[in-house]
Amino acid sequence: MPVASRIEEVRNEISELAERSANADDLMRKMVNLLRKRMLKYNWAGFYMLEPGTQPPVLVLGAFDGVVFVHGKIAGELDIDSHFPAAFTAEDKTLVQHGAALVGLKLEASSE
Repeated sequence: MPVASRIEEVRNEISELAERSANADDLMRKMVNLLRKRMLKYNWAGFYMLEPGTQPPVLVLGAFDGVVFVHGKIAGELDIDSHFPAAFTAEDKTLVQHGAALVGLKLEASSE
């Protein structure tokens, strides 16, 4: 399967996960598992989220396996790593940004 087709499939699967997930934590866990299983060049995927109330702000490791915005402010990031040189393309960037945006929407919904 061409890489662009796989990325589009995974993007759609992430969107479906977002619709079915009860909350942001559930979505993050499911998303990193999906990325690890379907994107073979991703040897690690995980979220780093800002710990509420810490000064200065501290990123803590969230779900294993983009930047996450909540109400226009950075709340965390989705990090991917690979053992392959120059592994990530513009399509990978778009995929990770899409996943991070969906987590941000879940977090916004839970804070209202």
